[in-house]
Amino acid sequence: ARALMMPLSSSPTGLLAAVMLGCGSSVRAFAPPSAVSSVRIRAPIVRTSLLIMQGAGTADVTVRRSASGGLGLEVDAHNCVLGQSGQPELMVGDVIKAVNGEPLAGRYLARVIDADASEYTFTVDREPSACARALEGALLFLGTDLETPSVDVMEAEAQSRVAHVVRALEGLAPAVAPADARAASLGMWKLMLARGTEASAGLSGAGAPAPCTLVAQWQNLGESNPNAQVVEVIADEDLGRHVVAALKGSAEYEAPSPVLSGADGATAPGVGCTAERYNRLEMAGAVVSTNMLSVDRACTYVSDQLRITRPLHGDSGAFACYWKTSPEDAQLEIGRLSEAQLYASGGGMRAPEQPPRWAGRDDYEYETDAGGSSIP
Repeated sequence: ARALMMPLSSSPTGLLAAVMLGCGSSVRAFAPPSAVSSVRIRAPIVRTSLLIMQGAGTADVTVRRSASGGLGLEVDAHNCVLGQSGQPELMVGDVIKAVNGEPLAGRYLARVIDADASEYTFTVDREPSACARALEGALLFLGTDLETPSVDVMEAEAQSRVAHVVRALEGLAPAVAPADARAASLGMWKLMLARGTEASAGLSGAGAPAPCTLVAQWQNLGESNPNAQVVEVIADEDLGRHVVAALKGSAEYEAPSPVLSGADGATAPGVGCTAERYNRLEMAGAVVSTNMLSVDRACTYVSDQLRITRPLHGDSGAFACYWKTSPEDAQLEIGRLSEAQLYASGGGMRAPEQPPRWAGRDDYEYETDAGGSSIP
């Protein structure tokens, strides 16, 4: 793994050769299909509605129980609203600070509200940066324990929760975007949560043929060409271990462009776009394709720790959430995965490993009343 994070301008073969030593027998499973060289994200853009956070500072909102007696709320351990079915005055991303004038002061909402009351006044923080920080923490927690970046492995409620948080962050993006979004997008990123082709097959396509599964992906964006690399770790059930695929090419940063953000007609404003062109696919240190792979993305949110992208043209529900990491942590995790054997579990394969260090947040919990997923 030592060679993985060499400067982007280093020789084409030196960058990933060391990390893929010993994986030669896996090349047979990943001989690139013709689709690998022709994957292009293209489709008409359709307008949809987008939950956009508006306003700043605090606000008092009225929350009422439904006829069935429920509130229909989902909050995380920091009382950030992740779901607000039936509560039109609340927004995903609101951080609840007080109930009927009583500060929560670090207590969970479910521990404070009067279960016998039918109506409450919530004081919520809608300052964009505070909402963004809370939502980033919630998203990180939701993706921490997954064995693959694909949200499709989640239960339906969790998938919906992730989608709501992603769209709320995208709505906040114009208010909290760094002054230089391009500079903020550079560096090493690990794919944390994703939906679409990239989440299942990977950009390399190596996760598509059964019995292979994408378990991890990193993208490194730099200043000088070749300035774009993607490293993917694939669980190969036939081999009983992980193998590594690598794409290398260039990425050009372009002006923001609105992008489709869901099936309901919404568009996210975006903070920038990247035109990625990969012309080298390596497996086990060997070049297996030099065909051009084009990927055009809209960056819909970026901060110092989180980057969200969507296909500039394509699947309305596709998105990718990347968490900022370091080359050193990426090296360690790729090395650990490369050496780990797989074991079967419920028809799938996974590695007996500890959660990666980039995902460690011991102080973060997802907890709701009575351990459930909602506030009754």
